[in-house]
Amino acid sequence: MDVAVVGGGVIGLLSALRLAQRGRQVCLVERGEPGAEATWAAAGILGAQSEAHARDPMLDLCLRSRSMYPALADELGDVGFLPCGALHLAFSESEEATLRAQQAWQVAAGLRAELVPHAEARVALWLPDEGVVDNRKLAQSLRAAVTRAGVRMLRVRAMRLRFRRDALEGVETGRDFVPASTAVIAAGAWSAGIDGADIPAHAVMPVRGQMIAYAVPPPASVLFGAGGYAVPRQDRTLIGATVEDAGFDRRTTAEGLAQMRSVAARLLPALANAQPADHWAGLRPGSCDGLPLLGCTRPGVVVATGHFRNGILLAPATAELVVQLVEGTGSAPAAFDPRRFRPPT
Repeated sequence: MDVAVVGGGVIGLLSALRLAQRGRQVCLVERGEPGAEATWAAAGILGAQSEAHARDPMLDLCLRSRSMYPALADELGDVGFLPCGALHLAFSESEEATLRAQQAWQVAAGLRAELVPHAEARVALWLPDEGVVDNRKLAQSLRAAVTRAGVRMLRVRAMRLRFRRDALEGVETGRDFVPASTAVIAAGAWSAGIDGADIPAHAVMPVRGQMIAYAVPPPASVLFGAGGYAVPRQDRTLIGATVEDAGFDRRTTAEGLAQMRSVAARLLPALANAQPADHWAGLRPGSCDGLPLLGCTRPGVVVATGHFRNGILLAPATAELVVQLVEGTGSAPAAFDPRRFRPPT
């Protein structure tokens, strides 16, 4: 193998696909079902502007990735891509001030953002260029695409990277050895557990997110407010999501589900007395500073993890960067350098 991609979420799958399309011999190492962890549990919001605070490298990467989704949807087929926009609701004076400030700097930065009236809120911020994708359909389409592209898929846990002097020899797994001259570490919240990847244990951590779904017609756009969001998904409405430090425990809790029901009732009052049709939780890969880890930690080791709430959004641009890093034709912004968490020498 030229490249061993460790991790079968949306980042790993799309990176493996793009590398295979460049003529690389690629092996994808995933301990479980590809796309069944954080990718499966996500909301699929393509919200480049929604949680941005300034025009910085993170926003630029998010905008780049959002712009790549129409072409990706055309390439993969039905992935539920919907450029529906996002509406942020302010229910208090402080929230209104925050939305007004957000609208002002985004317009100054050349982005589309408009303050509009709303019957249930003090004011609303309309971001017409945001959207959604069906993350579960996306995962299914990517699994099929990497298979067609000739990617070898191993259902086994990656344990450590093996080196000879300074050169990568491959990936040791719980069952066998995968020879490779380059390893891409895209194992989400589990990335720091890959020995030899040089990711400090504190740099990437699981952040639990609980969600619920209602079997009711969805809103016309993504709705943000009341500490959560509502997402249109065909004939369902998704409500999310908690942000919890619970280790690797992906169970839902009565408290978390009650919190999501409260969000649903505030954003969509018609749901106040409705019963959720489904609920689940996932483990996002958070980082110490809220920014992804994108770059090389040592020769032959490319890291692509720590995307937190933006893994689905950032997948296309991240895969593009992964190819550049593997081929030595580009680099990620310094703000994302995975070596930033190393102790000073």
